[in-house]
Formats: sequence, structure tokens, C-alpha cells
Amino acid sequence: MRFVPFLVALVLVFGASAAGAEPAANTLLIATVGTNDGFNIGLTDANGTKVSWIAPGTYDVLVRDQSRLHNFHLASNEDPTVDFRTDVDFVGEMTFTVTFRDETGYAYACEPHWQTMNGDFYVSSRPAPQPPPPPPPQP
Repeated sequence: MRFVPFLVALVLVFGASAAGAEPAANTLLIATVGTNDGFNIGLTDANGTKVSWIAPGTYDVLVRDQSRLHNFHLASNEDPTVDFRTDVDFVGEMTFTVTFRDETGYAYACEPHWQTMNGDFYVSSRPAPQPPPPPPPQP
């Protein structure tokens, strides 16, 4: 019984320090659309690698919308909770926090030019599939 006050104090000290700890930052993805008013759109990780397969979880998507001709729209037919866009007239940076679900496909596009300015990626806890081997050399 003499240790009970000590244990309560210990729990309070460690509980208070854990409560004051900063939450882990979300993984950053960077969307870019309309560089130099060009017909380009893409989604990369913080290292600049094109996103094609990512793990499920919560991400911050930084949209760099660089043209009044285009916008960036990200959504999924399988996941109605993800659906955000910038306006066509908007130029600048905007950040969206998104939770991507496991085994779900997502797509992004410029709405006025969706036929040519688009991309997609898949979210899965499984490892990404390996690319096919190169073709054999010509004889």
C-alpha cells in the first residue's frame, strides 16, 4: 500500500509528458499542376518520386497550382471521403489532409483538360509490384 502514491505520481508524470508530446507529422505528397501554363500535372513524394503505389494512412497533400488555366482535383470512385480540388482561377499553394484507404485506387486530373492531364495511384499495405524485366537484346 505504501507504493500506491508513488505509482500514481509516476503515472501522472509520464502521462503528462506523453500528452505534451508533439504528434507525428503526416507524410507529405506534392501535387503540381500547370507549370508555366503548361499542360502538366503530377503527384510526387517529398523526394520527387512519382506516386504510383503508397501505403494506407493519413497524408498532407501540398498542391502547387501554377496556372489560371488549370486546377487539381483528387478523388476516388471507391472512397467517397476523398474528394478535393483547387479552383481553376486559383494560383498558389493549398494543403489538404487526406486519409487514403487500403486496397483503393485514387485518381487526379485537371477538370477542364481531364483527357490529357490526369494520373492515378493505388493504396495498399502490400508491397508494390515489381516492374517487368527488360526485353531480351535483339540478335
